[in-house]
Amino acid sequence: MNPRRRFRKPLLAQFRVLRLPLQVLGFCLSFASYAPSEAFEAGLRPLGIELGSAIQDVRSHIGEVGATCDEGTSAVARGPLLNCTGAFGLEGLQQVKFLFSRGGRLEGVVLTLPKERWRSVNTALAERYRLERSLEPFVGDRSSTYIGAGGRVVAESPHLSFEMSLTYATDWLLEAADEHSAVKESEARRKDAASL
Repeated sequence: MNPRRRFRKPLLAQFRVLRLPLQVLGFCLSFASYAPSEAFEAGLRPLGIELGSAIQDVRSHIGEVGATCDEGTSAVARGPLLNCTGAFGLEGLQQVKFLFSRGGRLEGVVLTLPKERWRSVNTALAERYRLERSLEPFVGDRSSTYIGAGGRVVAESPHLSFEMSLTYATDWLLEAADEHSAVKESEARRKDAASL
């Protein structure tokens, strides 16, 4: 009998034994990665107000909870901005900003919370939305991004701050923010070039 053949046979036999469990494992992994997407089809509803709501509906909700608001204009969304303080039923909530489009449609909500709420807030978000990415170093800035129907939720906690922000934004607002930052960068470069 050929000595090479004797060593090949056990390796092939081992591979045949492992092939079926690997195929089953691959199917389970592909099924597991597909299944959660159906479970996370929740729309973005910060503080019980759905993104896309009309400005009148948001103002009536603010009046119901007894919050006080200052009005302004958003540079990014180019529409009304409501900067509110008050009890919206969320523990530790310090400030809420509602960003609207020119047409008066709610495009984003920015919540300011104490940094100590990081774990509990992310746990609650993970139950409702699908996690896209998370950065939680031992020391440094923390951030998490979640995907919901029609937009994203971004939680950010700067290292040298006592506050964290939680931003609910539609896809349109995210694109507008990218466009706004690109315009600001080009203006800054043009100004630097002119001064040299």
